[in-house]
Amino acid sequence: MTTIKTFAEGLDDYTGSLAQEVEKLELEQARGALNRDEQMDLLGDLRQAVEDRLIRPWQQRARVGLLVGLVLIGAGNFLPGGLPNGSLLRAGVTIAGTLSLLLAAHGAWTAWQYRAREGAWLKDLEATVQKGGSVLDAR
Repeated sequence: MTTIKTFAEGLDDYTGSLAQEVEKLELEQARGALNRDEQMDLLGDLRQAVEDRLIRPWQQRARVGLLVGLVLIGAGNFLPGGLPNGSLLRAGVTIAGTLSLLLAAHGAWTAWQYRAREGAWLKDLEATVQKGGSVLDAR
């Protein structure tokens, strides 16, 4: 079961700023002074971290895979068949291009899954905070 603390720790960078924000909210909750705006700031920071560390790298892999795949498939079509083993070379380049396109599709699918799953969870947390709940109590 994922808590906001484990989610933040999983996304955190070398500074540990997200985990520190969660710890600060835990201290404020213990004092009874939990602020809704600070919780929303944390959710905004988590949303940005999901974008930067999970979604964007997969989108970049998808773009590169698409470009490489299209170039390889295009190059495979223009290779002369009269070369020694030309048809074998053409087939190898085309297969490499096709594999690159499959990797691009996998990257796009993975980015979409992250956006859907983490985005929905963060949206639910935002709704909880808007209703007066706490991000620290959510699972």
